[in-house]
Amino acid sequence: MIHRRTHPVYVEDCWACKAGTVGVSAEAMPTRKPRVAEVNAKQAQWDRDMPAYKAMRQQGIQPPSVDGAADLQAQASDKCEIEMGKIIPFKDLRDRVTEGQTASKEMGLI
Repeated sequence: MIHRRTHPVYVEDCWACKAGTVGVSAEAMPTRKPRVAEVNAKQAQWDRDMPAYKAMRQQGIQPPSVDGAADLQAQASDKCEIEMGKIIPFKDLRDRVTEGQTASKEMGLI
């Protein structure tokens, strides 16, 4: 910077020194940093998913991953749906899956 020839250290009342310290966020320039929007969206999703994942873990339920944990917690009606990571749309099918998992645990297969 040419201004540093005038005085090489930061001077409090100097406008050029203050202007030299201003930075522009990458989020303000999406065309220069296109991945920023993607990273911010992923971070916002994790801000929802992490508390849901933690709450399920405290209840003794193991979701398959942190990603999508909030949606899974909101939509799941049974522990087996959370552990499988999929919502079972029909009640009779959900009951059969739960029954099958219970039988598998009794046999020592799970």
